[in-house]
Amino acid sequence: MQASSVKLCAVKRRTMGCLLLVLSLAIVAIPVSAGLDAIEADSVSCSITGQQACHSSLLQHKVGHVQKLRSDRRELAVYVYDLPDVAQRDNGSIVRLRSTSCSEWPAGSESETTCLFGDAVDVKVLGRKLKSRMAKFGDWKGLARIVFRSLQRHPLRTYNADEADLFFIPVYDDLGDPDEMYCPSADFLVGLLPHLTNNTASRHFWLTPFPGWVPETCDVFNAQHTDVSPARRLLAATTKLALEDSVSTPGYLEPEENYREFQPKRRPPIAENLHSIPYASALSGLGVASVQDWFHTLAALPPRTQLVSAIWNFHGYISAVTSRYGLAKQCGEHPRCSFRTMAGALDVGLLFSQKLRSTFCLEPPGDSPSRKGIVDSIIAGCIPVLFSTLQSKLWPWHVDRWEDVALVFDGVGADVISDLAKVPEARVKQLQGNMASLAQRFTYGVPGHPRPDDALDRALTGIWRAVDGNGLT
Repeated sequence: MQASSVKLCAVKRRTMGCLLLVLSLAIVAIPVSAGLDAIEADSVSCSITGQQACHSSLLQHKVGHVQKLRSDRRELAVYVYDLPDVAQRDNGSIVRLRSTSCSEWPAGSESETTCLFGDAVDVKVLGRKLKSRMAKFGDWKGLARIVFRSLQRHPLRTYNADEADLFFIPVYDDLGDPDEMYCPSADFLVGLLPHLTNNTASRHFWLTPFPGWVPETCDVFNAQHTDVSPARRLLAATTKLALEDSVSTPGYLEPEENYREFQPKRRPPIAENLHSIPYASALSGLGVASVQDWFHTLAALPPRTQLVSAIWNFHGYISAVTSRYGLAKQCGEHPRCSFRTMAGALDVGLLFSQKLRSTFCLEPPGDSPSRKGIVDSIIAGCIPVLFSTLQSKLWPWHVDRWEDVALVFDGVGADVISDLAKVPEARVKQLQGNMASLAQRFTYGVPGHPRPDDALDRALTGIWRAVDGNGLT
């Protein structure tokens, strides 16, 4: 009966009365996943069979959370295409639609969570062990898997294409530099998407877990509206997501600037209708209690003993490598700066502890302007120091103004560490306070348990506003 009522609400566009009915049923049966986190976060607890007043409070919290989830999106409904990881062409050859989706693991299991977000790692803070994810510290290739699995179990998902506002295409490569032999052609892919038309193209979205540079994606992702093929022109009109976009990356790199030891022919993103979304922070994939524990402990930290932290390897386009060497040299010569390379075996807990002890974290560009370190610095309360104005154009759906949460320099100065030491204490406190309020936007929740204003929530809102801003508050 509960499933039937939810379906009925979807058909009726989720009126308030219908929503109350479904939530009432949910209380009697099993908690609505979207409402559960909000209830935990507000410490609302009572027995389902308890007093009426407690029951009403529980219902109010559930309704309020779901209203928040939907109000900004005019009752947004998302259709997720049911596509296999691998398909076959007519000639029997293989087409890889996804490298992996973690679907081999039971939904909600620790194995699935690890596949999506990485192993759980303890970070020692004030003598306590706090949980974090992304054990490889920089392994951001799971982003597409996270979004896919989350949308499969999202309360905004609809199985009725006629009522859908957005359509998610679960096609991605999370290995990098894909072999075009296994990539779908435009005609093949369009043939798998029966609801993709000229009228719905912009409301179809898909993503790459990479910055989106060529050749990190299959060529079909970079289809252009000027292409001869009608199928490619149709895909060009779809909405794409990546860690970077054309606004936050160099428009062009000369061949001699673009040198990379193992991939010298990279080009900045060329996909049309491309928008940037952030890396998954180290708190992504954790339960509400673990996230709360992290921030409660962070708020109780004593004054930070280290002024500046610097953590990176020496790779990227030429100007970026030059900047990194220059900053590492400055850091090594200053007693209030600590530099660590990420080469070799990494102790993630140790690296995170360094960020937690530091007031400022240097985040120079490398292979491209974005860094996962920027996100994790914010989570750790360490003020990111950016060295390219391109970095201040990243993730506009998630960051309103980078100047409110970071220091943005246009290049590397002669004595960056001394410049940071002169930043007024009031300015430091302001930036730290702004970061704390922003951290949730960089965190992707456990699939089936979305949180208001988390990274995916912001992305869905941003997509809808980009393709049809009418009717949104």
